[in-house]
Amino acid sequence: MERHRPEASDDRYGQVLRHMRGRILLSALGLWGERLAQGFWPLATLLLATYAFAAFDGFSYLPPLMAKGLFAGLVLAGAGLLVRGASGFRRPTWGQALARLDATDPHRPLAALRDHMAAGAGDPLRDRLWQRYQGRMAVLAGRLEVPAPRPDLPARDPAGLRLMALVLALLAVVFAPLGPRDLLHRSGLAGPSVVTVDGLSLEAWATPPPYSGQPAIYLPDLPAGQLLSVPQGTELVVRVYGLAKGLEMQDGVSGRHVPLSGKDASLQTATLPVTQAGRVVVKAGRDLLANWNFAIAPDAPPVVAFDGPPSRGGGGGGGMLLPFKASDDMGVQSGTATITLELAAVDRRYGLQAEPVPRDAIVLDLPMPFSGDARDFSDTLRADLDKHVWANLPVRITLSVTDVAGQQNAPVQTLTYLPARVFYVPLAAAIAEQRRDILWSPDNDKRALNVLRAVSYRPADLGLSAGRYLILRAAIRRFARLSRDGLSPQERADVAEDLWNVAVLLEDGALGDARAQLRRAQDRLSQALEQGADSQTLDRLGEELKQAIEDYLQALTQEAQQQPPPQTGQTPPQLDDKTLQGLLDQMQKLMEQGQNRDAQQMLDQLGQMLENLQVVPGKNPSAETLQQLQEALKEQQDLADETYRKLQQGAQNGEIPSQDLQDLADRQQALRDYLDRLGQQPGGDQPALDEAEKNMDGAQQSLQNGDINGGLDQQAEALENLREGIRQLGEQMQQAQGQNGTQPDGTGAAGSDPLGRPLGETGRSETGETLLQEQKNLDRAQQLLNEIRRRAGEQSRPESEREYLKRLMDRF
Repeated sequence: MERHRPEASDDRYGQVLRHMRGRILLSALGLWGERLAQGFWPLATLLLATYAFAAFDGFSYLPPLMAKGLFAGLVLAGAGLLVRGASGFRRPTWGQALARLDATDPHRPLAALRDHMAAGAGDPLRDRLWQRYQGRMAVLAGRLEVPAPRPDLPARDPAGLRLMALVLALLAVVFAPLGPRDLLHRSGLAGPSVVTVDGLSLEAWATPPPYSGQPAIYLPDLPAGQLLSVPQGTELVVRVYGLAKGLEMQDGVSGRHVPLSGKDASLQTATLPVTQAGRVVVKAGRDLLANWNFAIAPDAPPVVAFDGPPSRGGGGGGGMLLPFKASDDMGVQSGTATITLELAAVDRRYGLQAEPVPRDAIVLDLPMPFSGDARDFSDTLRADLDKHVWANLPVRITLSVTDVAGQQNAPVQTLTYLPARVFYVPLAAAIAEQRRDILWSPDNDKRALNVLRAVSYRPADLGLSAGRYLILRAAIRRFARLSRDGLSPQERADVAEDLWNVAVLLEDGALGDARAQLRRAQDRLSQALEQGADSQTLDRLGEELKQAIEDYLQALTQEAQQQPPPQTGQTPPQLDDKTLQGLLDQMQKLMEQGQNRDAQQMLDQLGQMLENLQVVPGKNPSAETLQQLQEALKEQQDLADETYRKLQQGAQNGEIPSQDLQDLADRQQALRDYLDRLGQQPGGDQPALDEAEKNMDGAQQSLQNGDINGGLDQQAEALENLREGIRQLGEQMQQAQGQNGTQPDGTGAAGSDPLGRPLGETGRSETGETLLQEQKNLDRAQQLLNEIRRRAGEQSRPESEREYLKRLMDRF
């Protein structure tokens, strides 16, 4: 066989070419791409690198002459590469495109379709075989696919310069886009696009402050007189090149009238801040070089708001939780929460009657996002204010935030009680209250010392272990010793710390240290997450947290073993090892991945779960009734106080409004109905409570009839019967529980705290070995104390002996 170019009448070959016209065109384009890339890739690399260098303002770091020389050299190098590429370029032909497409199949079907039989034509058998062969080649030709261009650039550019230039150019397009005119201006080869007079040229740009995140603006590109809105604080730079007479600049935006100046007469420069709306004009004599109008872009002040009521965290975390949300169009930079005492709302009774010592406001920094967008976010301020003298008192909390421009929000305030720890064990609550009183005012020192001595006078009634009682007495003795000559500020702080530690010990027992350790571990890890600490620090703090949790759970177990067992149907909170380990593993994984915000949320979730594990003694229905009776007693006392105040007002004014008496009667009737419902609960069938109901009925009738004196008498009787009913129920519960020195609800004495005032909420009792359990030892101690007091009171004894006896009494 021999090959020849088929005639136009060759239907089979012509049909195949018509069918493949699109693929043949693509093959030709591929050849064009390969040869252009092979010939001109050095030029393209140079252009991309030059664009990136100019876009990132590389020419500005060079002296003007050197910048111009570099740009000129780049232009010459580009021209040389263009000539080199053009001289070696060969235009692809149609036949080359066909051959490139045909080479994708080893049978070369297109070339085969151009063959014809050199001999044997006319033989039927040979003709049929040839036609079948030609048909098979036509089918293969129809299946040909256009090959991808293969410029083989890695072999020509083994260093990958083209790829580096491409990446830099893409970054420049995204972060610092540059136009052709900008390229000439930044290279120093062309003057700015403003009016040029007598060889003078001008360039200027406005750079917004960094916090705005806006790019610099090249002013010569703007139409003359165009109003340009920029953030306040934008820096305007103007440069004038060339020698000129009468060169001046009219500055209407800085408020300082900054002039053009420079050591070289051929280069005059001015840098001025845009602090107000105005106009900037540059003139050379009568000729106008530039004219720009500026306006200050609006920047709204930041906004902050409470995202929920303040509360106190529980479990190992504790402390105040203050959720908030803040936003600003440019971004919030900082914020504070200021807490002040709302003295007018304080219940000025007991130790709060004295005038308080003036104290500075509590100022806490709001947590800011350490990563991410600070323009709109929400977070929670955590602060441990349990020891502050304002704990659980009325306070005013003011939120304030400052944006990146220095603007502050309008004050956002709320009135609330400062969330802090509440003590439920009566003795612990009494000690914490006296601690607050001595911090409130030095005038309370004597009273607080007497109260502390009184509540600890009879150790057998406290149900304390010997160790805890001795710690309590040691703290009281130190208070007494230091207060003889008046407490200094440091001594007052030390005494307050001693009393706080005693109260926590009495409240939590062995659990207190473990809880405090857990709180410290949580706080350290939370602070490290907020500050973006390194992975090594986070790993170490995570291990500390795991150990603290293990110690805390062990202390919980020991505490639960000392508490009365729960009643039937009560299920104490549980936290299985699998759930706990899963949370810790997930938090560890988030920290390793750098997702600190999610890890913080996981830490908060863990703290909430630990909060639910707090151990309280098991309660029975009678204990619930006892607590509700104590609340009813407090309500009745408040109602009696209000009735007495109305009586005093009536004595001063000459009459009492009937509406006031009716309101008192309605409140008395509601309290009577509440007591009646309590009488139907377990333990509410005490005889004294029935009498209290009758007294309340009498008080309601007397008040309704205008007999306020009779109403007061009935209310006094109701109070006495309520106290008696509470005492009766307490004795009944003690008998049912067993003579163990504590009430089933955890109180030391039914219905009252160590100061003799009604309990507002059921407390918890401690367990353990009581001090001086044998009665003869208590009697002997009392006899010794009485004898010491007698001798100390004898004035005939020497002063030194009487001082010694007084010190002995302090030891008791």
